Amino acid sequence: MDDVTYIANVARCCISAIGMFANLLILFIVARYATMRTIHNLYVANLAVADCCFCIFVIVQAAVSIRYRQVQSVLEGMVEEYCQQSQMNSTNVTYVPLTDFAPNFQKPVNCTEMCLDDVSLSLLRKFKVEFDSAEMVSDRSCDVGRVIAVFLAASSIFHLIAIACERYQAVTKPFTHRFNTTPKGAAKTCLKIWMGAFGTAVLDTVQRNIISRDWTFSYKSLYECVYLKPDDQDPISGYPYRALQLIIFIISYVVPACILIPVYAMIFFKLQRRRRRFSAGRSGSRFAARRPSYRHHAIPMLFAVTVFFLICWLPFHVTAFSIHLYADGENIAVVYVATALAVLNSVINPFLYAFIGSNFRKHISRLFCRKNMLSSGSERNTRMSNMSVFFSRSSGISNVTVTTTL
Repeated sequence: MDDVTYIANVARCCISAIGMFANLLILFIVARYATMRTIHNLYVANLAVADCCFCIFVIVQAAVSIRYRQVQSVLEGMVEEYCQQSQMNSTNVTYVPLTDFAPNFQKPVNCTEMCLDDVSLSLLRKFKVEFDSAEMVSDRSCDVGRVIAVFLAASSIFHLIAIACERYQAVTKPFTHRFNTTPKGAAKTCLKIWMGAFGTAVLDTVQRNIISRDWTFSYKSLYECVYLKPDDQDPISGYPYRALQLIIFIISYVVPACILIPVYAMIFFKLQRRRRRFSAGRSGSRFAARRPSYRHHAIPMLFAVTVFFLICWLPFHVTAFSIHLYADGENIAVVYVATALAVLNSVINPFLYAFIGSNFRKHISRLFCRKNMLSSGSERNTRMSNMSVFFSRSSGISNVTVTTTL
């Protein structure tokens, strides 16, 4: 297996594992603490579900790819070894065509058939069955995997839009937002988001299979499976998936960016006007104590989430539009970096909540410091109990002494 491919798959597994546990931590905090079960955090929890599932999906896909490449490499090594031994004279041998075991063998070998004894033939057939199984799983993981990937990525992006709109209403229309926004309504919105993400995945799958004229879309390379680059591209007809890539780019990047950037800009300017209004000439007035707080610690967090979304997904779409210009194996580092950045978006969100969002940071501290607090509190209570016993005994001795003297 190519070392670069192996390293890229292992790196995706490690990064996604961190993101999976971090998103699970966010979900645990929202479920564990009643004060965190707000309407805003309902959207955040759904975003964490989408990101966590996306990280799990990446881990499974990378593991499947690693196994397939390893089995393929071992099988090709066995075939090459048996081809080199095919000229050896033996009485009990079987001549087997090379294409029966390695039809896509890429290494140049000067043999069309292998001369195998019974033991070698049995071992090779057994390993060929294992390779066929790994290849079938890899093929199906590409077909099903792209549907899942588009579904989860679209869900994550759509929840970012919902969070931005919810914060906009909370800042610009606080009373309307407080009295008209209900958990039931937020849950319905989240359900619609998941349905919209599923519709996006169905659209991508149907369009892709219609263009390819193949409803058993199988894995051949990262280029074809993830970035939709056909191996047998016709230079005359051009890139057949250009329209589909444009639709996905508009739905999953252009439209969200056109919503997120203006919404957060309006939130920022609204907060700035309010701060100037309340700070101008009222610092010493009796209204200062009643002045509402507009610090909105969640706003920097949401700004950061949006900026990371824009940065992480742009290289992926640029690579998707230009992938037809590459030959298989060309500029593979660019492809791996673009893919890793797209995965990183689902990994970085929970860390933004933890380090920028004050509420999440406070509850994470409570969660991990609870054991230390309990042990220190128990030790402090023990000391206080010992001191009270000591003083009570001292008081009793004094009383006895006084009584005896009298």
